[in-house]
Amino acid sequence: MEGPFSERGAVTAEFVIVLPAAIGVFILLGAAFQVQLQQAKLFQAASVAAREVAWGSGDIVQQSGIRFEVDRTSERSCVSASSTAQSGPLTAFTTEQKQCLPNLGY
Repeated sequence: MEGPFSERGAVTAEFVIVLPAAIGVFILLGAAFQVQLQQAKLFQAASVAAREVAWGSGDIVQQSGIRFEVDRTSERSCVSASSTAQSGPLTAFTTEQKQCLPNLGY
């Protein structure tokens, strides 16, 4: 026989409280992973573009969703690549990478 302070249903109540928090943590982890992938993609794109500009070709291969800005002086060339997230919880979150190299072109 159960007393007046039964713990029946306590596990269900705790589960209902913890489940939204666990889902929130997984959403944040997914968003952080998306940002890291975007940063890696930008790093690679900016590096390649900086090499192209530093060697004097001046032609940057455009990539979908990435904007490039070139800053060139007599000693070095810098390329900034930026991109805005198009989906997920961090929509409209912009990341940027900048790569600089000494001018190596002839």
